[in-house]
Amino acid sequence: MGVNIKIKKIIKIIIKNLYIIFINSIIISIGISLIHSSGTLIGSTAGISFIISYLFSISFGYIFFLINIPFYFFSIFQMGIEFTIKTFISIILVSIFTKINSLFFLLTIFNSFYTTFLGNILIGVGLISLFKNNSSLGGINIISLCIKNKYKIKVSNIQMIVDFLVFLISSFFISFPAILSSICGAIVLNLILFINCIF
Repeated sequence: MGVNIKIKKIIKIIIKNLYIIFINSIIISIGISLIHSSGTLIGSTAGISFIISYLFSISFGYIFFLINIPFYFFSIFQMGIEFTIKTFISIILVSIFTKINSLFFLLTIFNSFYTTFLGNILIGVGLISLFKNNSSLGGINIISLCIKNKYKIKVSNIQMIVDFLVFLISSFFISFPAILSSICGAIVLNLILFINCIF
């Protein structure tokens, strides 16, 4: 009897975790699609994926998945198996949904600043829920959270440095207005996470 209750409890926890990851992966993918369609950027590992996607016309989803592979090994030893598995699932779903978004609906952007602003809000909301559920979107998120746990350094400081480098590199490939919109979007995203005590 006791074993059945434990099994049911474990199944319930797994279903709840998958539900949280599933819903927030969709929310984040929509935010990413908005930003990508507007021709602007997001920071962190996703920003690097954006740059590669713009330069070589390769699907963002494929690049985002592949670029995160090396970070899984780091995550296993530094953040644990549960965190790594949840992060792996989150990345796969975001990659898939971002691809699906591009196949099933066409985004016509009239104001890149507004869509970048809105996209970063959606990503911020999704990330908050993932972080609180012991998950992430991999890459720099993993390293930042690890540094936060070990050295008590704010993730926002690390994240903003990486974002600055991404935008600096991208300035050679996209227009100044797009860079400006991207920077404003990154500030909004980091502010959302900061306010919600994630950073």
